[in-house]
Amino acid sequence: QKSSTVSFGFSYTSSTCPTNLAFSTYISGAFKATSTAVCSTKLPQAISITSIPSALAVGATGTVTANGGGSGNPVTFSTTTPSFCTVTTAGSITGLAGGAGQDCIVLADQASSANYLAAPTVQRLVGIGKLNQTINFPAQPSPIPYVPGGSFTVSPLATAPNGPPYYDSLTPDVCALNNANVFDILGAGTCTISANEDGGTTYAAANEVTQDVTISQASQAITFGTLPTVNVGGTGTVTATGGATGNPVTFSTVTTNICAVASDGTVTGIAAGTCTIAADQAGDADYNAAPQVSLNL
Repeated sequence: QKSSTVSFGFSYTSSTCPTNLAFSTYISGAFKATSTAVCSTKLPQAISITSIPSALAVGATGTVTANGGGSGNPVTFSTTTPSFCTVTTAGSITGLAGGAGQDCIVLADQASSANYLAAPTVQRLVGIGKLNQTINFPAQPSPIPYVPGGSFTVSPLATAPNGPPYYDSLTPDVCALNNANVFDILGAGTCTISANEDGGTTYAAANEVTQDVTISQASQAITFGTLPTVNVGGTGTVTATGGATGNPVTFSTVTTNICAVASDGTVTGIAAGTCTIAADQAGDADYNAAPQVSLNL
């Protein structure tokens, strides 16, 4: 009696299956073929995300929820981007850092059981946006008189949630930043100071805020020189020193019946009496006109 082995294939489908399946058959009454099949006892399961925020601000919290498969094991959550967010196993998401391309990656997993395989990991993205911030820039003391080579300090200082703002001048003909919060005075006019804050991990850049400081024109004064002696019919010259504009001091008479006075200071006696002479000096962009002064000759 001869023996032989025959191999053949078959399929077996069931919601559960035993550890081994053995099949025997006879072929043409001559040969007996035996096959043993081993099948897995675990079924697949899948995770379905039911809710998740599309975006969160830095510091804000949201929740991800999901339904799992037939194992009944809880769906647990985690993240691969701990720099941008925290994710608890229960699904609480908190934004840590935001900006373009800074997404929080949320992973959902479900463990296996006696009858079910572990569910494939599901991944979702949550955009993390930076918080807005506003600069508080209080009004500054004003006006400040123009002084050549003078300066002033920003006080009170501007503040912002991300840190101290930085300053600059938007009117370089009137004032210029010297360092930090000190400005040099370059001329009379309106000094416009800008305050900016660029943001960081948590906050977006703030909108620029400005404050105006009036730089007022400085004063100047006239001082008469030594008075001449003038007789009727005679002449003399009156002199005076003006202020910082360098504009000429001009003269005139208040008593036209006693004396005549040319703008250059030449005095001509007309009649005996008191000659009252007025002196003036024009101003400029940085200095007011000097107050008129007079003297009696």
